[in-house]
Amino acid sequence: MTALSSITDMTHWVEMFAPGAPDNLVTDAIKRAVRRFCIMSETLTEEITVTTVADQAAYTLTPVTADVQVHRVSAVRYSTSDDDEPKESYYYDMALGKLTFKTDYVPSAASLSVIATCILRPEWKAETFPTWMLERYGERIADGAAAEICGLPSKDFGNPKLAEVLEAKFRDVVNEATAERMREGTSRSWEIDA
Repeated sequence: MTALSSITDMTHWVEMFAPGAPDNLVTDAIKRAVRRFCIMSETLTEEITVTTVADQAAYTLTPVTADVQVHRVSAVRYSTSDDDEPKESYYYDMALGKLTFKTDYVPSAASLSVIATCILRPEWKAETFPTWMLERYGERIADGAAAEICGLPSKDFGNPKLAEVLEAKFRDVVNEATAERMREGTSRSWEIDA
């Protein structure tokens, strides 16, 4: 597998399969493929800590990392405990970006630290992606972008059979990343090398 370490490398890779595709279509397809990869594999995570206020149910979750959004909350625990809170005690409202405790579980004490393990996804405006992710999975993520473009009805770059093959490669790497995360408990943050 070729190591692709930048969006430029990914663009060149996609253009090999879809010559003549407009630059903006290629860039947008790459962003969607990275986003799909992050959502489907759940390999990009961050622990976000909030401090409780007595009898307050909802807390805004703001990732430290720029250009990402919380996709879902996979676990919640108090800093004083190693045990996760039961899943039925809270929910994450994606539209509001808030972790909300259900009525029977609203913290009654102030100044407790709640740690939410969050699955992240890139925002649509993201222009850079983690180097570790591109080096490890970039080629197959780019295959997902190329599959999207080749699946379009175009005389110039449409190729439905190639789209199927490329999408299968993309899905294989999603499954590989998911299995790796589950096997190793891998949780990677959004670290951009300067």
